[in-house]
Amino acid sequence: FGVVTLSEDTLRRYAADRRASADHFPWLARVSPALCLSTELDGPGDNRIDIWRLKRGEESGAKLRLRSLRSGQVLHYEGEQ
Repeated sequence: FGVVTLSEDTLRRYAADRRASADHFPWLARVSPALCLSTELDGPGDNRIDIWRLKRGEESGAKLRLRSLRSGQVLHYEGEQ
């Protein structure tokens, strides 16, 4: 595979798919380094959340998905830029 740039729409659809996994983020970053997905943890102790964001190069972008590590509940962001 060469280097490509995945579209924002494709990455948003991937993040919205319940089968999506952060385990694929390193591969996405290799094939599309200009626009890919990143994950970060935030919040205190038992209330930590996993945040998925669009990533443009080294810049962290729009939130796409939040998941509570305690309950597993997922919230999707559709309009954030």
